[in-house]
Amino acid sequence: MEKEHDVHIFAVVRIKIPRVKANSALEAIPKALEEAGDLDQVLSRAEYADEISHYLVDESDDSEHQHSTWFLDAEHWDQVRNQVEDGVRVVNSHGNTRAA
Repeated sequence: MEKEHDVHIFAVVRIKIPRVKANSALEAIPKALEEAGDLDQVLSRAEYADEISHYLVDESDDSEHQHSTWFLDAEHWDQVRNQVEDGVRVVNSHGNTRAA
């Protein structure tokens, strides 16, 4: 029997914070976040990075989220393969899934 699902697509956007002064690349990250300020406002000038990192699928009538499922986009799997737990499912742009 079909169920209704709420699908959350986590699309990547690129926000450039130019000329951040820092002693290292790692130190530049929190400084850039501080300079960015309110990300809700910054997103209006963000650029879609043409990639999707992952998906969250909830059953619409499952208010406790007991049947929620996370899926990694197949294109990103190789980048995070060693950082995730067993049981992860990987999905490609055609909706085909496989065990991680």
